[in-house]
Amino acid sequence: MRAGPSLAPRIDISNLCRLGGQVQEDSSHVHSQKMNVGVLGTGSVSAQYLPNLVASETLDLVAVADLDFAAASALAKRFGVKRVYQGEDILADDDIELIINLTPIPAHRDTNERILRAGKHVYSEKPLATETADSASLVRLAAELGLKIACAPDTILGDGFQAGRAAIERGDIGVPLTASATMLRPIPPREINRTGGIPFLNMAPYYLTALVNLFGPVRALCGTAQLYDPVERGADAVAHSNCSLVFDDDALATLTMRYGNRPVREVPLLTVLGTRGELCLPNPDTFAAAVRLRPHGATEWTDLSVRADETERGPNRRGCGAEDLALAVWEDREPVASGSIAVNVVETIHAMTTPDSEGRVSARIEADVRPSPRLLVGEVA
Repeated sequence: MRAGPSLAPRIDISNLCRLGGQVQEDSSHVHSQKMNVGVLGTGSVSAQYLPNLVASETLDLVAVADLDFAAASALAKRFGVKRVYQGEDILADDDIELIINLTPIPAHRDTNERILRAGKHVYSEKPLATETADSASLVRLAAELGLKIACAPDTILGDGFQAGRAAIERGDIGVPLTASATMLRPIPPREINRTGGIPFLNMAPYYLTALVNLFGPVRALCGTAQLYDPVERGADAVAHSNCSLVFDDDALATLTMRYGNRPVREVPLLTVLGTRGELCLPNPDTFAAAVRLRPHGATEWTDLSVRADETERGPNRRGCGAEDLALAVWEDREPVASGSIAVNVVETIHAMTTPDSEGRVSARIEADVRPSPRLLVGEVA
């Protein structure tokens, strides 16, 4: 029997942002200086980032920017940010060391490149770019320039996911063998978010990043897929991909993603099966703490949650990945949500959403991914 996925060194992340902008009382790990950061893009997701960024003990949010200067100004006023820029004018600010790229998905590749060429580290909303080759070129460029690049999602830093990983490391489920991930979600209301692979590039990174951080990089897949086509299929058109994934060490997973008129709200599932038991992890699009364990043959679940959440989505901790990126710069290591993981995720999404004439998908995944750090938050170690 195989020994299971190999573990990389642990990294202490106990000083990252906590509970919607509230920083842990223990600040012994906090760096003596903050890293100056700017936010580029003030769309809806920015309101989730900024409460945590302004409260951060690691980052100093000094500027925001958007092509819509009025929108950027309003956001800056709301959160007390002093500098406001028109679009990429922010890149000329020499005080800024790190840019958080929250621009629309189609703009990610070019924007990330210009940020790097301006001499600044990049934390990008997912995906890193819409094409695999472009994503890989960004990672290479960052290395050539001596810069760090990281990419959302950072929900893998949440208490629930970390508690689940700790359980796997302790051997609570024995050797992890396979996982099952499912997302059912309504068709996106905006046409631009329904087109081609965009809905999958928007949501699949949550599930794939979680799986890659448990099992290592995806190496091959096969399955079926159908893209959204209202012209041919009418009002009941759906988009879906259902794949079997093979990871390092021959770990396996099934990933099912479906967009349709029903259900009317998201239904997520992420479970891991091992030789001794089953682990149920929280929705990977959240920072929820809920984790449950059930040994094979048992009828009752054991709650491994480190806290009880007030809502099923848990607290807002968007931006903790950018904090980890700053720490990675200071500690000269790869960030948790590394660019190389993002490349593997983008390549996998393209493979699972490019069906042949019979609706089948099959591919070997070639992206080079360095082992992801096995992280443990202090209270779940």
